[in-house]
Amino acid sequence: MVRTQRVTLEHAGAPAGRRRGLVDGCRRSAVSFARHHRSVGRPLRSLPADCAVEVSKKELDALGLFASILGHIGDGNFHESIMYNSKDPKERAAVEKCVKDMVDRALEMEGTCTGEHGIGLGKKDSLVKELGLDTINVMKNIKGALDPYWLMNPGKIMDLPA
Repeated sequence: MVRTQRVTLEHAGAPAGRRRGLVDGCRRSAVSFARHHRSVGRPLRSLPADCAVEVSKKELDALGLFASILGHIGDGNFHESIMYNSKDPKERAAVEKCVKDMVDRALEMEGTCTGEHGIGLGKKDSLVKELGLDTINVMKNIKGALDPYWLMNPGKIMDLPA
């Protein structure tokens, strides 16, 4: 990651083709790094007293990794994007905790765990916290009726039936 930043700064004035080659080379050299991107939504009524973004930013800074928060506050969404070494169990656990804390904060504020990027595999437990098992079971029944063989996005949002 440091190499990518250094190359980018050193060659900012290089011709476009040269810059593209440098950036592509850096991307290939960083294949062991993963990008963790999660979003949440929190109610607009909480905006004046909202410290969720500030707390999340402090937690990101404490990770000591290349990370950022971006968002569009007008509709209540903000996103964490974290570059980390997915092969380092300690780093991965720290990132997962940081993201889980962000999601829990959004739920405590009566926001949503989904933001605009959905549930996928990573936020199934958070969806249960947000909606409750009764709602998840209704969703499972609808999914079973429309996709009885669970061919579309198997294991996403909810676990496959036993």
